[in-house]
Amino acid sequence: MATRREAVIVATARTGLAKSFRGSFNLTRPDDMAAHCIKSVMEKTPKLDAAEIDDVVMGTGFPEGPQGFNVGRNVATMAGLPVTVAGQTVSRFCSSGLQAVATAAHMVENEGAEAVSFVQQYAQSDARDLPLFAAGMLTEGPILASQGRAALGVQTVLNYTPDLDNPANRGFVDAWRGRHNTPPTTYAMASWDAGLVLDKAMAAAGDEVTPESLNAAIASLGQLDSPRGSWQFSPHHAPVQKWYLRRVQTDGRTLTNALIEDLDTLGAQP
Repeated sequence: MATRREAVIVATARTGLAKSFRGSFNLTRPDDMAAHCIKSVMEKTPKLDAAEIDDVVMGTGFPEGPQGFNVGRNVATMAGLPVTVAGQTVSRFCSSGLQAVATAAHMVENEGAEAVSFVQQYAQSDARDLPLFAAGMLTEGPILASQGRAALGVQTVLNYTPDLDNPANRGFVDAWRGRHNTPPTTYAMASWDAGLVLDKAMAAAGDEVTPESLNAAIASLGQLDSPRGSWQFSPHHAPVQKWYLRRVQTDGRTLTNALIEDLDTLGAQP
């Protein structure tokens, strides 16, 4: 059975207090102040690799003006966290901060718990000798380590596996392992691809980059050399990409989703 994970607070930081309209911070942007807090927390937890952060959950009491839009994502970037770190903004007005803590705690304790329990219980059930096929997210990312050896043999379908033999993926996997000592996931690959798309599109859009020119440039990029294999956007803006059958097996002492076979290229039809 899966062991419930515990959410704990390991470090805190806060901004100073001042009068709202005539105080010392009346011209300071709220996202600048929030970024300062994140930097302070990171300094207090030197053993934490910023690349291991999954999400920044930011509570916003009044989501208007300079603290509108997705402040959580903006603050994560401003604080110098890697672009692979997601960010979200929650608002419950006066209790927004408390809601952000509750949301983050729920993510730590419960996200993926059902997938872990399902795989472990399946391995103990009377059906354990039947092959288990599932969507790729069942065994993707840190969930796989939590499932343990109960996941061995589970076969899933996804658009990526670290085993793909192409130049872009070999370089990507080597760089990721060198930095994090773990194989990359589809989440890491998608972040790499997002940077690739924006980099190429901004170069193609020229000196005057506008939303319209950037969208037009993205639509005309054509084939992209990616760790997932070559892919491109369809006229309906969906990725036309190959999908793969994977099986959980051991790579040394590490569990991995190993490539079994190429399946099909999907995404061209709306």
